[in-house]
Parts: sequence; structure tokens; C-alpha cells
Amino acid sequence: MANSAGSKKRARQAVKRNKHNSQIRAKVRT
Repeated sequence: MANSAGSKKRARQAVKRNKHNSQIRAKVRT
């Protein structure tokens, strides 16, 4: 990977976003 630092940062943000989205979906389901 040319810019591993940037990809790591993006991955971490994606994980945070996925966690947030899953919480929202759980609220909608209940």
C-alpha cells in the first residue's frame, strides 16, 4: 500500500460509522 496511514485512518472511521449505523438500525427495529 502506498499510503497505509491514510487507509488505516479511513478504516477506523468506517468502523466507527458502522457501529453508529448499527445502533440506529437497532433503535428502528425495536
